[in-house]
Amino acid sequence: MKSWRSRARVGIIAGIAAATLPMAAATAVAEPPPGDGWHNPGALHYDSKSDCEASEIDPAKEQGYSEVWCDGPGGPGTYLVYYR
Repeated sequence: MKSWRSRARVGIIAGIAAATLPMAAATAVAEPPPGDGWHNPGALHYDSKSDCEASEIDPAKEQGYSEVWCDGPGGPGTYLVYYR
């Protein structure tokens, strides 16, 4: 039979791992797009990611960029806009 100390130690380690993994995943989502050269001109409210990217491509081209990437909730909400 295991002692209560070893069981408590295992429980604490499992609890820390359970709390740390979701935080690590959330941090990865908040990072800018993969690759170099992305610039964040701001954030605006859009109905979807595709609406954001379609609306932002012309302003991006006017500023000399050729790509747009929007990061947001997936539905209506505020999207961070990135140009490259």
